[in-house]
Amino acid sequence: MGLVFMSGFEWGTNREFDQVAGSVVTSQKRSGSYSADIGNGQWLHKVLPQPLTEVYVQFAYRTGWSSTAVFFVISKGGTDIVSISKDGNYRLQVCSGYGGTVYCTGVTPIQQNVWYLIELHFKMADAGGIIELRIDGNLEATFSGDTKPGADTSFDKMRWGATTGTTVFNMDDVVIFDTSGEANNSWPNGLKVVLLKPNADGGSLQWEPTPTGSHFACVDEVPVSATDYLKAGTVDLLEVLGLEDLPAEAQSVKAVRLDFWGLKGSIQPPQNLQLGVRIGGNDYLSADKALPLAQGLVSHALEQNPAGGNWSVSSVNGMEFLARSRT
Repeated sequence: MGLVFMSGFEWGTNREFDQVAGSVVTSQKRSGSYSADIGNGQWLHKVLPQPLTEVYVQFAYRTGWSSTAVFFVISKGGTDIVSISKDGNYRLQVCSGYGGTVYCTGVTPIQQNVWYLIELHFKMADAGGIIELRIDGNLEATFSGDTKPGADTSFDKMRWGATTGTTVFNMDDVVIFDTSGEANNSWPNGLKVVLLKPNADGGSLQWEPTPTGSHFACVDEVPVSATDYLKAGTVDLLEVLGLEDLPAEAQSVKAVRLDFWGLKGSIQPPQNLQLGVRIGGNDYLSADKALPLAQGLVSHALEQNPAGGNWSVSSVNGMEFLARSRT
């Protein structure tokens, strides 16, 4: 798999997560235009696609509070496996369970109103377990040994925010890698998550626009609009849209995720969707993906360029977005 999940909150919503509280704001951000604002008694959950035993996770963190409460947890079902909080000197510490036994403590005091890029490598095991904690790319703390505090042998969920204690913070640029893929199987190394919106009509415009006119203008709103949209009334209709270029600061690309906000209109086809890219005149489409009954996000991750090799800034800037309606 490699890439498990990523979010920069650039759709102007936190609905990419599975259980949400708090809001998305423009007043603070590490990159792009938005960050999540998680208040006291609020949290974001992300259920992983499958249980894991080893993971690399990064997120940008900024707080204006002096709280030492837990603000990040990896869990299995309702059981907390490992957590991050601060000690009395505001240094990050990694603990078993929810703020339990301290595995290791960092060296950098977390200052208020400063963005920090936190990365955690966690391997769950009775023996040979690994914890490595980084801040802004620098190794802060390590632990090796027993990292399996109970009977659970894997984890399947991550949570940002406290269930006890006070936490108020902003979060941005969330990236989760596992170790199974050929790419993206180690440290994210401070990646930034950006959104490239549609900005041009492509060579195939078979979906119906509402309102009439440019197709791309029906799907370029942030947050997503319920009044501007494209509709496919039958199957195997192909829509091709041009995309914005990457920011000028971009030097490399680790992965591309194709996002489609939509729903199926009835029990009749089309019920499914293919997502893809057009590169150098060739189309690369995903397998069929089910459309939700209510408006939701359908995604397809491409960790390497389907035309061959790794992604580059030029290949991303030259690609077009594809959507094909399916039965």
